[in-house]
Amino acid sequence: MPLLKFDIENMSCSSCVAKIEKELQKIDGVIFCSIHFASGKGRVEVQDIPSIEKEVIEAIQRVGYVARLSSEKLKGSKEKSHFFSLKISALLSIFFSFPLMIPMIALVFGKRVNIPVFVQIVLATLVQFGFGFSFYKGAWKSIRSCVGNMDLLVAMGTSAAYFFSLSVVLFKIPGYLYFETSALLITFILIGRWLESCAKEKAQKGMKAILMLESKVAHLRRENEVIEIPVEKVKKGDVILVKPGEKIPIDGLVLSGISHVDESMLSGESLPVRKKPQKFVFAGTFNGEGSLEIEAKGSGKETRLAHIIELVEKAQSSKAPIEKLVDRISAYFVPAVLAIAILTFLIWGWMGDFEKGMIHAIAVLVIACPCALGLATPIVIMVACTRAVRFGTLIRDAEAFQQLNKVDTLVVDKTGTITEGKLTVEKVYTKEENFLQKAASLAIHSSHPISQAIYHCAKEKQLKLQLCTAFSSHAGEGLSGEIEGKRYFLGSLSFLKSQHILAPSLKEKLKKEVQTVCVFAEESKELGYITLIDKIKESSVGAFEKFHEMGKEIYLISGDRKEVVAAVAKQLKIPHFFAEVLPEDKAKYVQKLQNQGKIVGMVGDGVNDALAMATADVGIALAQGADVAMENASIVLMENHLTHLASAFFLSRLTLKKIWQNLFFAFFYNCIAIPLAFFGFLTPVVAGAAMAMSSISVILNALTLQKKNLKI
Repeated sequence: MPLLKFDIENMSCSSCVAKIEKELQKIDGVIFCSIHFASGKGRVEVQDIPSIEKEVIEAIQRVGYVARLSSEKLKGSKEKSHFFSLKISALLSIFFSFPLMIPMIALVFGKRVNIPVFVQIVLATLVQFGFGFSFYKGAWKSIRSCVGNMDLLVAMGTSAAYFFSLSVVLFKIPGYLYFETSALLITFILIGRWLESCAKEKAQKGMKAILMLESKVAHLRRENEVIEIPVEKVKKGDVILVKPGEKIPIDGLVLSGISHVDESMLSGESLPVRKKPQKFVFAGTFNGEGSLEIEAKGSGKETRLAHIIELVEKAQSSKAPIEKLVDRISAYFVPAVLAIAILTFLIWGWMGDFEKGMIHAIAVLVIACPCALGLATPIVIMVACTRAVRFGTLIRDAEAFQQLNKVDTLVVDKTGTITEGKLTVEKVYTKEENFLQKAASLAIHSSHPISQAIYHCAKEKQLKLQLCTAFSSHAGEGLSGEIEGKRYFLGSLSFLKSQHILAPSLKEKLKKEVQTVCVFAEESKELGYITLIDKIKESSVGAFEKFHEMGKEIYLISGDRKEVVAAVAKQLKIPHFFAEVLPEDKAKYVQKLQNQGKIVGMVGDGVNDALAMATADVGIALAQGADVAMENASIVLMENHLTHLASAFFLSRLTLKKIWQNLFFAFFYNCIAIPLAFFGFLTPVVAGAAMAMSSISVILNALTLQKKNLKI
């Protein structure tokens, strides 16, 4: 069945998702639809019917939202304009609301300050119908679709306070003014929307970073000429020329040429892979020093990279129950409060006092204002994120806080996450003098990671290199050159074997080595060999000790050889590991653990980890890793080690605790104060004060996170 993917604008809360999905399900031909609020994405599975695409877009527009196919070019300027206008609205709302707070602040210090009524009306009107106009638009959409949302709650609560106050002024009704209440509520919610918009913008960057790996053009060989064509026009069987240093645009089979290909963005492993005829290459990887002619086996959506992109996008579109919690409650809360307010007015009117009925009904609406409910989560997230930055951790959303607290299993990538992600010389096995000096004299002429590791080792030891002449690079095998009139060879076991140099005794010994091995020989005899390793970061040892103390079950995962992964796991006392794992299979291992009832956190640093992080309950990335890994992770460790992850676990527990406390405060005031307002024990001014107190209480409760000691 065809799958349509959309970018959707103007969603204000998760109840917008319910409205859109409800409307789409009415269309004949729609089999399945999933709208994701956080990413602003929609996935709709439809029957192959003409004009179905147009019907879906019209249905989304019908309930008040803007939709376009994800394949269409995003209008970045429009997105930036919307974000900028939201930011300006929040800042100006703060500016115009602050004067209305002066009497409240002065009262705390025992002084009385009166703001002229005309000034109060002007300031409150600007905030209510200027900066708060978007809430009325959202409320109207809510009424049209018969689904209550946060916009409707905000519009009702602030309008009740504003119009009651205006009535007091215009019609000389005895009572108090609540202009500051309506203005401050609008301001606080706008700040929350601004923060939410920032999070959504960051979420979209992850997919863009993956898409950047896709090539736009390919060099097609036709007889004796090479022409440049769009990569989507490449067909199976076409011969593509990839020059040194270029990105490989398609999946295919090498026909001619020898080179090294950097597949780290797909495999996560640091060593370039030697490619020769009949070897497979993948789109999104980078060609090294040689030219390759490749027969196309897959392009566009048929490549491994495209498959990974599709799976990441699908995983990102999955929804967590917490996303709908507050708005689900709001859907019942709004009609319930409205019914109570009407009932209050009618009962007091039936008792002969419609004026009191109106005042008490307004008190019910004012006390039910959703300010504290709207602030309960974002204010805690804002404080917690600021607190987390202090110890080098970036946490993206409330869902990450909730899920991280529940994580009982950590799946950790090896290369670049636990290890440094680059080769270094471990040991030099030789009885010869000047062994490393001569080996480095050859290695300096090559940019291969093994050669660079040997050269840097010699440089650290401050060895003076010798002049190497007649240098030759044997693609994928090794190096040769002359030093002081003698011929030297540096390379792999197979390279030395091809030169008929390697002695049988040394050959058997080298088979037992579990590290990367580079042999050095002079003329017709071997002088010794060098082992190279990807070192474990010093910080990793301490970090895993903390994870063990916290009772986390840990799995090490890598595309590296079993012997290498086992050695790292043993050193860090990790009982479980998965070795020689392909990028797309990492997610399968995560899913397997999830199917066992485990809450999984995936820690990685490369593109090859992106799918697994999206599949996991919580994705955790190192900021110095690949951009796509960082942007798709829920939690980013700003320093290139895992030390602060333990503190992040502790902070997540505190944060979730504060969120639930705030939600309790918000509902507690409503549950207690609404009945009091119904029976006439609360005037609108007391109701407004109580509502303000609920907002203050959630803010003060969130600020206590700043004083918590998070050092583990």
